Amino acid sequence: MLAAILTAIVRQALSAAPGFLVSAHTAGSGKTLLAKALAQLAGAKTPYVMANSKEEEESKKRLLALGRSATPAAIIDNVNGTFGSDSLNAWLTAETYSDRILGQSETVTVGTKLLLLITGNNVTLKGDLCRRVLTCVIDPEMEQPYTRSFPFDPEVYCKQHRLELVRATLTILKASRNAGAKCPGGYASFELWSETVRAAVLWLSAEGFGEYPDPLDVISKSYDDDPETSRLRRLLEVWHRVYDSRSMALGEIIPMPFVEGERIPFEILDEIAGEHGKINIKRLGHWIKKFSERYVGGLKFRRSSDRGGSATWMVQRG
Repeated sequence: MLAAILTAIVRQALSAAPGFLVSAHTAGSGKTLLAKALAQLAGAKTPYVMANSKEEEESKKRLLALGRSATPAAIIDNVNGTFGSDSLNAWLTAETYSDRILGQSETVTVGTKLLLLITGNNVTLKGDLCRRVLTCVIDPEMEQPYTRSFPFDPEVYCKQHRLELVRATLTILKASRNAGAKCPGGYASFELWSETVRAAVLWLSAEGFGEYPDPLDVISKSYDDDPETSRLRRLLEVWHRVYDSRSMALGEIIPMPFVEGERIPFEILDEIAGEHGKINIKRLGHWIKKFSERYVGGLKFRRSSDRGGSATWMVQRG
């Protein structure tokens, strides 16, 4: 959350920045209110709020409209379940975004320099969004958080005190830079953000101003919760245990009755490429190809050769 606050103030000065997911375990915990407070810090008197769309084409149109609005902050509100979006992945790592206007042949290019916020209950990030969005979790530790009351309104406070909060943020970032603060490792696609915002968070902790973990620590948990990563990890581990580092054609690993020897359990393959009670080998091949060369748990798929016109795959330990 500290990283989100600092990012809100300086987002316009960064070529790219991660988005922030404000999640909670229970409705009424204050997710949207917190997102609106962050939007005020970013300079959005009336933040752009939009609902999530599970249709990728619709998401593209909404992102284009978002860019054309020139708002400094936007909120994708009340996301549920597993959340992933190829168009949002592209938006978060680019300085501009292009798409065709609905009903026209004209293509428009818009800027992406805005604070992107997402809210939802028990949201699980999916795929590449795991490293592009940093998760903050509100835990009121009570059954009915919507019954709480507070002596102030966070959104109103941020609006009324924005200038002094901007000054405090810039003081922190300048002090961190003057001290030569460095980060352990980089952050691909968000290098400038890492060298400024992330470095400042770690510097504050090192100087004793609070106990703040590395903002990137949440990425590992997001990947652990990601259903695609979970399926990939299970398949890699079982494949390596059963076949070691041998090259196998996909047709050879499909569980079949009356075939001796250990095979990969049907339920693991069914979750990836099941179709009417059988395993679709073509779909399984596309799925493995999509994740080939990606290490999970020290293992990865590598295409080894072609046998009779069919690709063979092996699992390699890094």
